[in-house]
This record gives sequence, C-alpha cells and structure tokens, in this order.
Amino acid sequence: MKKFIKKNQVAIIAIFFSIAIPLVIFLFVGDKTSIGDWLGFLGSYIGSIITIIFSYVNTQYQLKSSERQKDMLALRGLFNSSKKLSLRFTRYIVLLNQLMQKSDKPLDKKVLAVFFEQSEKFFDESKDYLDNYNSAIMATTEEISGELKSYNSNFSKEAGKTFLTFTKMLSAGDKKNTQGNKDVVEVRKDYLEEVKRLEKELTIVHRKIRKLYNQLKSGK
Repeated sequence: MKKFIKKNQVAIIAIFFSIAIPLVIFLFVGDKTSIGDWLGFLGSYIGSIITIIFSYVNTQYQLKSSERQKDMLALRGLFNSSKKLSLRFTRYIVLLNQLMQKSDKPLDKKVLAVFFEQSEKFFDESKDYLDNYNSAIMATTEEISGELKSYNSNFSKEAGKTFLTFTKMLSAGDKKNTQGNKDVVEVRKDYLEEVKRLEKELTIVHRKIRKLYNQLKSGK
C-alpha cells in the first residue's frame, strides 16, 4: 500500500484537492438555500472524478501488464540462451578432461582439430550469450535491467580471464610442443579450472534469471 501511495502520490493529491475545493467553496461562499442544486452538482462532479480515477487505474494496470510481459519475454530468451551455453559447457569440460589425460603426450592433429572446433563453438556461444544479455538489459524496464546488470558482472570478468588463459595456452603450445613439457601441462590445468569457474558463474546467473522470471510470472 505504501509503495502504491508513493508511486501515485501526485495523482492522489490532485484527486483530493479536486474533491475538497468544491466542498470548501460551498461551505464558505455557497448559497445554503440552494443546497439541492449544490448536491446535484457535487454528485455529478464526484461521479466524473470517480470515472477519471478508474480510467487512470486501468491505464496504469494495462501499462504495467505490458511492461511485465515485455520483461518476461526478454528474460525467457535470456534463460534459453544461458541454458544452451550451459550444455555447451558440459560437453566442453568433458573434452578438456580428456585433453588433460593426454597432457603428457604430444597431441595428434585429429585431437587438436576437435579441440579447436569445440573451442570456437564454445567462444561463439559465449559471445552470443553476452550479446543476448546486453539486449535483454536494453529491452527490459529500469528495475529489471538493474537486476540483470548486477547478475552478470562476475561472469563477464571470468569470461575475460578464460579467454586470456586460452590465448596463453595456445602460445605455450606453439613455443614448446615437446613431450611432457611442464609449461604446457600447467597452462592446460589453469585453463580447465578457468572454464569450470566460468561454468559455476553461469549456473548462478542461470538460477537468478529463472527466479526473477518466476517472480514476474506470479506477479510478485
């Protein structure tokens, strides 16, 4: 109730004075002998005010409902995007674990080809997800977009770290590609840990988006 009053205080004040002023005028300067005419006027006047109030409330409700539907549509698209990326994470981490099992051996061309192909898909889908996130922030209302900005900050930071570690891993592999090279092994481990941390951040964001969507859906 307090939230409603605070949000609509200008309209409430305007309605109050629009009713109070005619009553004050009647009490102080009105012709008491023509009270019937005054009552008829006030009845018609107050009826008009009530009609305006209902029109205002209905307009606000329709506007809020439209905004909620718009927010829900953006959140549903973002949720689906994060779900798709989550599945990509699962497959990619399996591949990286397999890669770690062969870390003390030179990687053949077939293994490298699969790794680069999956890495490209992983980063492409990560980029698509971040693009969808930015689009959702632009498409939603101020309250929802503020929530989304706070959700994704850690994921964005971890994504940057992961890409840098990936670049470092490629550089180490190019410079030192000998069997059992410690630098290559360690940087692969670092990369795997970075990807796992990034997956954890995505899981957190994914849950928050779902919770926010369900809150909007239930009208809370």
